[in-house]
Amino acid sequence: MKIFKYIPILMILGLAAVPLHSHAQKFKLKLAEESYNAFNFRKAAEIYEDIIEKNPDDASSTRRAGECRMRINDFDVAVQHYRTLDSLKESTPEDLLNYAYVLKVTQQYDAAVVVYEYYMANNEDEYLVGYTDVDWANRIVRDSSRFELTEMSINSPQSDFAPAFAEEGIVFSSARKQGKGKRNIYSWTDQSYLNLYEAKIDTDSTLMDPKVMKNKANSRFHEGTITYDLQQKIIYFTRNNYLKGKQDDDGGRLNLGIYYASYAEGKIKKLKPFPFNDPTYSVGHPVISPDGKAMYFVSDQPGGQGGTDIYVSYRNLDFWSEPENLGPKVNTPGNEMFPFIDEQGTFYFASDWHPGLGGLDLFYTELDEESVPVKNFGYPINSSYDDFGLITYPDGLRGYLSSNRPGGTGDDDIYAFKINPATMVQISGRLLDQATGNPIPNGTILLKDQFNQEVLEVVANTDAEGRYQFDVPFDETYTIMGVKNGYFQAEKKVNSSDKSGFLDRVDLELTAYDYAAEGRVLYSDTGLPAVGATVTLTTIEGEELQQMLAEDDGSYFFGLDPETQYMIEAIKAGYPPQSIEVDTRGKPATVIHSDLRLFKYEEGTVVRLDNIYYDYNKSEIRDDARRDLDRLVQIMNENPNMKIELSSHTDARGTDSYNLRLSDRRAKAAVNYLVSKGIDKKRMTAKGYGETKLLNDCGNDVECTEREHQLNRRTEFKILDI
Repeated sequence: MKIFKYIPILMILGLAAVPLHSHAQKFKLKLAEESYNAFNFRKAAEIYEDIIEKNPDDASSTRRAGECRMRINDFDVAVQHYRTLDSLKESTPEDLLNYAYVLKVTQQYDAAVVVYEYYMANNEDEYLVGYTDVDWANRIVRDSSRFELTEMSINSPQSDFAPAFAEEGIVFSSARKQGKGKRNIYSWTDQSYLNLYEAKIDTDSTLMDPKVMKNKANSRFHEGTITYDLQQKIIYFTRNNYLKGKQDDDGGRLNLGIYYASYAEGKIKKLKPFPFNDPTYSVGHPVISPDGKAMYFVSDQPGGQGGTDIYVSYRNLDFWSEPENLGPKVNTPGNEMFPFIDEQGTFYFASDWHPGLGGLDLFYTELDEESVPVKNFGYPINSSYDDFGLITYPDGLRGYLSSNRPGGTGDDDIYAFKINPATMVQISGRLLDQATGNPIPNGTILLKDQFNQEVLEVVANTDAEGRYQFDVPFDETYTIMGVKNGYFQAEKKVNSSDKSGFLDRVDLELTAYDYAAEGRVLYSDTGLPAVGATVTLTTIEGEELQQMLAEDDGSYFFGLDPETQYMIEAIKAGYPPQSIEVDTRGKPATVIHSDLRLFKYEEGTVVRLDNIYYDYNKSEIRDDARRDLDRLVQIMNENPNMKIELSSHTDARGTDSYNLRLSDRRAKAAVNYLVSKGIDKKRMTAKGYGETKLLNDCGNDVECTEREHQLNRRTEFKILDI
């Protein structure tokens, strides 16, 4: 499974334990091992297969035969060997992964799912979870009509791959027999060693006139995967650790290194080794970021995620910083290779471990956005074969890639691609319980505008498995909110510019609660949200428990404990703090709603008490009104010279005269409540306005809902003196 044929990081693999053989078989086994260690995998496979023909139960030789066939891309035969190994009950975890891998490459996806599920039952690997979904392959190939793929005429019968933009045209790697080392044959591929070649770009993006680079870049060993720093006029490329006729190796193993040189007018000056080359491991596949400040490259150095990982080093004047592993978002226990980053910051790479169709698949992500997942490019950019070495033009919609898929001219071939963006993007995911991971059915998915964070619409409801799905226009940014009674809401920002036309696995995890306090912090004079107001939850004694900034709609939300008293306070510069008591004692599980209105203690200020409502045709103070009146008591106590007018309003039902009398009774009831709490009656005036100041259009003879009518049954206070 650890295939790295392209500028290979050469590894001497340890020999597995083998059973006793006859003298002739021992001799064959020795020949097979010698061929294996010399990377002549075809010859080794034939010898191992001769051994197991006479001894079908030889698991070690069967394993070796499978590995060899896999390394020379003879996957149909490799499947047979791993199937035999499985039937012998001799499969190791590595064998199972290899088995699933070759099943993928041969497009036996359902069988691969079974093997991955068996592997996952005994081993943990977060990256392979996607393979246990029986529909994973269908998702990757579901919309191929937007991709155009064209083979380039510069391809040869040998391997041609890893194009890179140069000052003029492109440079690519090829095993065609030209340049230095053309007579040397690499036993793994049975082709010439790789050299760097140049090609011109025609007006329609086709490549033409390939020529071997006539300079110091090529040697008699492998060269490839070049990158141009167009600002500094420096090239960086991969080659075997070989410079000035000397090789830097590790006990006979010739690893890879990065070499660089300045260039001018097509001529390369003195070659220098990258400072982080090491004879004990390989470093290669460099690419310079468009701004020239970062280099991404591949290495199998110790301490990585596994296999080959992608690292980054940052330029500081003429020096490069210590390489940093890109971490588990990009790197896996498998092989990540061929990095590229475009001018928009989209990062591309190839991997044989992230869920794909087989072999190496191409992926992309945003390195600076942790919430942006790694995405498979989809078919036909990816196939069940090796697809890698992708580069793009600045628009991100055109470029080149390499693939060894059938139908090409040779082994690996270079293709041009074009993406026709989707007009709509499908977003899908699941609503999950944060503590248990269980799906949350019958939840609501809301879509919020990116600018004012207002809810645009309910876009989906989750099914029995917590799944949701909806479509949005291409290249927009949204906030998705998951809502379900008994849970704190959760949000996630998404951008619908995904090249595949699909954003999958946008999961939202909700945290369950029994009690909560919610509301909004608003400006009293305008009713607009007090964005950025500080909202603090404290104990009744004043000990701070939680603090947050009001959201863009002014909202706040706190989880509460049962049988507990709290205070919630809102503070905004230029306004006196406002607070309210919240009490869960003796109450069933509930969400307590309380809005806090910020107003200045100035004569003439009018403050609407949104939560002072009355039942139809009643003047008694309802229990749900007492919290806001208690807050008014607190304000009056904090401002002993303040005098107010308490005004009450009715809805339009009933006669005008009756409503005037009813509102007057309600205003007096509110004043009497404050008097009962110790406020001097001389500081308050009660005023009823009846239906003369409606807040909506629910006037006489207009049909309205009970909720609309109740909005008009309210109490306000106006500061008369301070």
